[in-house]
Amino acid sequence: MAVGHKDIIKNKSLFEVLNSKKLIMVDGIDFRRDDWQRWGLFHNVNIPPKDRFLRFGNSVQAIYACLNKLGVLITRELFVRDLIANQQLKVIGKTINNENFGYYLIYQNEYNSLYMKDFISWIKTHISHGFVDQNM
Repeated sequence: MAVGHKDIIKNKSLFEVLNSKKLIMVDGIDFRRDDWQRWGLFHNVNIPPKDRFLRFGNSVQAIYACLNKLGVLITRELFVRDLIANQQLKVIGKTINNENFGYYLIYQNEYNSLYMKDFISWIKTHISHGFVDQNM
């Protein structure tokens, strides 16, 4: 999802935001390098040239830059859920799923008990529903 500080995207169209603000990207992680291109294709908008990007090595740095009104960011909903709920950040455009993103559960086979099977079922359900249960 793309997010921006509420003050810098207030009353602006998607086009105005993309053409007036720096785009923040996480380039320290290979699978995040084309986030903006994927988002732009989904929204049918051209992404500005690379000189308009602020680059950070990890999501924490990028989120702080976004909170400090340095630009707008593509990130995982889980990382900014509370900031959106507290109205510090606002979602820009529509949220899209990255089909290349995956989760892995590693455990020892000797722990393949009913409890582990129940846990695996539970975690799959929550992942497929976007972790909507706040009481986890």
